[in-house]
Amino acid sequence: MDEIILYKNHYKAIKIKAKHIIIALFKKHSSDRRPFNFFYPKIIERVDKYRDTFYSKLYSTKYVDAYEFFERRGMHYKASKDEVITLIFQNDIAPLFENFPTKKYESFIIAMARKEAIHNLFLHLDNFYDYYRLVYETESFQYIYLKGFDNLDFRDSKEYHDMLDIKYPNRMNSQANIEMKLPKEDDNSKTSSSKNDKDSEIQNKLNDFTDDERMIIGYLIYENYLKSKKRSITFNKFLLLVKIIGGYEELSIFYQKTNSNTLYKKGNEGPKYFAESSQVKLLNSLLFKLGDLGIDDISPLIRKELRKLK
Repeated sequence: MDEIILYKNHYKAIKIKAKHIIIALFKKHSSDRRPFNFFYPKIIERVDKYRDTFYSKLYSTKYVDAYEFFERRGMHYKASKDEVITLIFQNDIAPLFENFPTKKYESFIIAMARKEAIHNLFLHLDNFYDYYRLVYETESFQYIYLKGFDNLDFRDSKEYHDMLDIKYPNRMNSQANIEMKLPKEDDNSKTSSSKNDKDSEIQNKLNDFTDDERMIIGYLIYENYLKSKKRSITFNKFLLLVKIIGGYEELSIFYQKTNSNTLYKKGNEGPKYFAESSQVKLLNSLLFKLGDLGIDDISPLIRKELRKLK
């Protein structure tokens, strides 16, 4: 039996079906004049629930050992992705099905392919949130690929910049005018000027965060990284987020009692401190601003808070 062909055929079938469904949903909601955040978080939530249900069904069957082998395949073999899948099936999983009909083994391979496709679909939709927002807002449905760009952040892709040009038609002209007005500089002054410009650009972006948004970031970091310790974050990204949080302007927290300090209450309660309509605006604003700075670590947490409001 050629396990990898069977696996890849059913993996591909799930992706093709999902693509048709999602394009249809995008077009329907666009026709109904629905905002992006009205339906997209629900799509992710549905995929997530189906993924969890699929997992639990598999864990409760008598194929738990085979499932564990497949999940930890990367620990057993060092090769290309397809080779690892082939090896784990042929060398470790197939022997577990020796006393079963061939169809049982084939069904398990198909189940693993579908599980993996659903899992990767969830990760993709969650990670490409800002990309698909732009797809929806510009009605560029032909750019729904349901896969990433090879060795390229989606923000650097031709598709993403094409859509930015559609949404902001004057952005290219504005950039060209800025470049024309810049005086010629020697290499040293150009390097210094470039650094100053970059520093100024970053500082402007940091100043754009409101204290309310900073407190929500603080709440998410404390609850998910410092308090529960169920998640990990790189020290670099932690420093970046601390820099954002530390920019708050309200200083009464230094001398007021915590139980009567508004800033403290916002940080302690997080999004739920605010009215629901304000929560949606704040969380969406955070997604955009953090994404603009290339800080995506807490984006899944922000989207999780958004899904609670639906």
